[in-house]
Amino acid sequence: MIELKLLRLVLRTLVSLVLFSAPLQAQSLDTPITQADWDNELSINQKKNIEFKGGLNYHLGQEHIDAYQLAISAKNLGGFSTIEFIHKPGEVPKFIAFSDNHGLWMTVELMMKQGRLDSIQIDRMGILIDPKTGKGLNDIESMSIDGTNMVLAFEGKGKLWRLDSLEAKPAISNSIPGVKSFPQNGIESMTRLADGRLFAIAELQRADRSFVLKSGPDRVQLSDSNAAWVERRPGTGAFDKLAVKTRGRLKPGGSTTLNNGDVLVLFKDYKLTSGLNNIAIERFKPGSITAGKVAEGEVLLDVSSHRRPQKILDNMEGIASFLHDGAEYVLLASDNNFNWKHQKNRLLLFRLH
Repeated sequence: MIELKLLRLVLRTLVSLVLFSAPLQAQSLDTPITQADWDNELSINQKKNIEFKGGLNYHLGQEHIDAYQLAISAKNLGGFSTIEFIHKPGEVPKFIAFSDNHGLWMTVELMMKQGRLDSIQIDRMGILIDPKTGKGLNDIESMSIDGTNMVLAFEGKGKLWRLDSLEAKPAISNSIPGVKSFPQNGIESMTRLADGRLFAIAELQRADRSFVLKSGPDRVQLSDSNAAWVERRPGTGAFDKLAVKTRGRLKPGGSTTLNNGDVLVLFKDYKLTSGLNNIAIERFKPGSITAGKVAEGEVLLDVSSHRRPQKILDNMEGIASFLHDGAEYVLLASDNNFNWKHQKNRLLLFRLH
């Protein structure tokens, strides 16, 4: 009898510990995007050396606000425009995502089974505060991480902010010159090249003649090229102009640097009214990212939706790559624009070959 009472006491203690600790790593509600969804819902226009490895719709709600004591409304738990992986080799893949509203950030563990995306675990959430206003830092659209150093780029006139950790105060750094503000929307894509230099692409701003210095064989229609900038030397904050050849109506949404130094750029065309969306992923060789030139990529993936409601594509704006079990993967994330009725917080995973 005493042993039975002791067992009950131990069980009650364990349950209490679980209930107490669960909010510290609040789960999201995940809905899988399957291979059958991918095969049935999309038109594959081009595909090379890349394979779909599953996706998720995930929901963030009041339980996350309660768990992490966020000074934010539940309706603002979205809008993730940029992601970067931050785990060390051999660890569970983990990424950080920044929202373009209220400075919201989260770190997320990516759970995989047999090389496919299975689920996610929200590890931490917080709000990045603007030290001048005391409010969440708005309009974060892209980022680069080098060790503990983060560089954030924004909608607007090319301003860059730097911080050493998620708990640190961000500080305005050098601005990228020649970036036009709304309606051309500032920097949407940024990555750190293998040699340490930052490479940034504007979302809507077209390259003018000042971006392409060499004529002749490299000359292209500037109307088909977006404005871009590459740092002269790592950490200097001094940038030179170049152009990136774009894909018609598709606009740069994000970029990532692969283990071999190549750069992947995500292009997207999101249509809220029709729901007929299109994304493309292109590979750029580092040698093509040169001041005064036009960088042109190789298409790895070009897919479009052909029915509504759209179960796979959304406003895909985040892209990040990572190594896992000897393979290289690419994760895409959607910015749901806080439009809970028509858009989703969505992740899509791919394996490179």
